[in-house]
Amino acid sequence: MLSKKDKDISILFINHVAHIGGAETSLIDILDNIDRKKYQAIVACPASGDLVDELKNRNIEHVTIKIDILKRTFNPLLWIVFVYHFVISTVKLSYVIKSRKVKIIHANSFTSCLFCSISTRICAIPLIWHMRDLVKIRLFNKIFISYAGLMAKMVVATTTIMKKNLISLGVKAKKICVICNGIDPSKYNSSNAKGQNIRKEFNLSLNAPLVGIVGQLTSWKGHKDFICASSIVAEKYPTAKFLIVGKTIIGDDHYRQELEGLVNDLRMEGNIFFTGFRKEISDIIAALDILVSASWEEPFGRTIIEGMAAGKPVIATHAGGVPDIIENGVNGLLVPPRDPQKMAEGILKALDDIVLAKKIGDAGRKAVVQRFSLEEQMNKIERLYVGIL
Repeated sequence: MLSKKDKDISILFINHVAHIGGAETSLIDILDNIDRKKYQAIVACPASGDLVDELKNRNIEHVTIKIDILKRTFNPLLWIVFVYHFVISTVKLSYVIKSRKVKIIHANSFTSCLFCSISTRICAIPLIWHMRDLVKIRLFNKIFISYAGLMAKMVVATTTIMKKNLISLGVKAKKICVICNGIDPSKYNSSNAKGQNIRKEFNLSLNAPLVGIVGQLTSWKGHKDFICASSIVAEKYPTAKFLIVGKTIIGDDHYRQELEGLVNDLRMEGNIFFTGFRKEISDIIAALDILVSASWEEPFGRTIIEGMAAGKPVIATHAGGVPDIIENGVNGLLVPPRDPQKMAEGILKALDDIVLAKKIGDAGRKAVVQRFSLEEQMNKIERLYVGIL
């Protein structure tokens, strides 16, 4: 336990983007549930975006920090510009740390960890690196991952697969702890009447089979595989409808156009609907009969546990950290990545066998309650804070 004099510890969370994705949603969960009697949360991220709006709504202090991402290049001018901005931002961040009397830095991504590593050493405070991605084992990646692991006092991996990935890239195993992302199961109610409102919004029959995929519109999330699988499913279930929930990230706007073009090519315009970004994902999931995760290499899969929490049968690719969550045939169905035919077969299996679908859905909710509760995640994170000081 923290003593009275240790209360009101300032923790600076650093996020390299200001838009909201899975990592940012998990960060918001931490901010919403951290013990405010013990900790004062400050967030450093770029100037504007959905994340900043959420911080303002919660009266959480936001510090604007420009975080440039260095891409592989042999252009010396780009290196010079990057170093210039990095130095300026490092000086500003160091000032924030000193002026706010920050005791812990919690970097919410690999990029954030690299960015703040020098400032934490200058200010002599511990750095927690929350790793949320799987990284390919290449020399360039090993250099920077090893560096980040050296600078961080502790590294949080969201799955055991990710821990193994980090170790293979040079991070010491003793520095890594596994803390899975958590959610509040009570927010996901499969009988929620709001699900019917979602169907009405898109003029969908309350009885039509409804399958959805939720996540940022980016290629590795496998939306094209989902669209192709949907066309196969629609051959047997012509009334089936499919929702694609999410928006593109900055610089990836062409991807939605590609997806819409594929929908048109497959003549699925009347079956597939793009919802754009939706804040209340629990309402969307309540409307679905089946949730699909089609990612090629999913680090964790927050939407997977959200679907499971709602008691929905989840069809997910056997990739990345997903096998840490789903036991095939028990609390979900696993299919090979990049295989629309197998994905369609998984969806059809759940549609054809109502008893199996309910059994898997019930087991999924039970697994989330037992293993992925937000309360348990926060207990582990706060124990990490206590142990690192």
